[in-house]
Amino acid sequence: MSGSGFLAVDRGALVRLAVALLLGACALVGPRVAHTGAEFTDSVELPATFRTATTFDPSPSPDPTDGSSPTP
Repeated sequence: MSGSGFLAVDRGALVRLAVALLLGACALVGPRVAHTGAEFTDSVELPATFRTATTFDPSPSPDPTDGSSPTP
């Protein structure tokens, strides 16, 4: 296949195409070939107690613009 027509192909183009197809096939098949994983079988039980306050203090925080703090 020589010539300068629309479908003219040289050896370098065929090699690049073959390499690209091979890499694509490896990318598709790779995840399906070797699966690895971890299985956690140990279990530890710890006692825990969660508490909340019975009442919450609704007092507002001081306004930072009241001038009580010195400005640098």
